Amino acid sequence: TTVNYEFIDDNFDDCRGIVLPGGTRSTKTIGILQWLILYCRKNNHKHIVICRDTLKNLKRTVLKDFIELCYGYGDYAPHASNMTLNKAELTAKIGTNTIEFIGLIDDPMRVHGLKSSIFYINEAVGTYKSSFTQLSYRCEEGFLLDCNPSEPHHWVYELEKREDVKFFRTSYLDNPFLGDEQIKEIESKEPTPENIERGTADEKEWSIYGLGLIFKGKDIVIPKWDTY
Repeated sequence: TTVNYEFIDDNFDDCRGIVLPGGTRSTKTIGILQWLILYCRKNNHKHIVICRDTLKNLKRTVLKDFIELCYGYGDYAPHASNMTLNKAELTAKIGTNTIEFIGLIDDPMRVHGLKSSIFYINEAVGTYKSSFTQLSYRCEEGFLLDCNPSEPHHWVYELEKREDVKFFRTSYLDNPFLGDEQIKEIESKEPTPENIERGTADEKEWSIYGLGLIFKGKDIVIPKWDTY
C-alpha cells in the first residue's frame, strides 16, 4: 500500500468523505480500490457504488484496475480471489457485499434513489455536482473522490470548506513503485532549461499531472459546470 491507502484507513471513520486530488501515477485510484476491497473482506451485506463519467472510461480504467487487484497481476497477490463479476449487469460480489459500477453521464437518472454504504467517484472533475448530491443523500457511511486538479473552479474544491470532508494531495513522488522510465516521462514536463531545449517542457502539464497542483497560468479555460 501507499500513503493514499493509509490516509483513508486512518481517517475514513472520522469524517463524511475523503477527496484525493493528485498528479498522475500518485496511486489515488489503486489506494482507494485496495481500501474498498479490504473493506468488503472485513464487512458483510454492504453495497458499494463505483462511478466515473462514462461506462467506456470506467471499463478501461477503474474496472480494469479493480479486476486486476482482486485476482492478482504480475508479482502482486490477489486481494479477493473469490470475487465474482457479472459483466452484463456490471456488478461484482465479494462475499456478501455488492459492488456496482455506473457511468454518471451515460445514465444520470440512475443515481436518483440509489442507496449505498459507500460511493466512490473516480476522476470526479469529469462529473456533475447534481450526481454527487443525489449519491450523497442516500449514502449510509461516506464517500471517496479522486481527481487530477485540472479545473480550478470545479465543485469538487467546494467540499474543502466542509469540516467533515478531508483532502489529501499527492504526486508521483508518493509512489515508491514507479519505474525509472515512468519517472523520466513525468519529469520531462518540468520547465527546466534542459527540458525547454528538448521541447518536452509543459508548465501546465507539470503543475497538474506532475506535482498534482492547480495550474495558475493566464490561459487556462474554465468550463461551465453544473453547480446547483
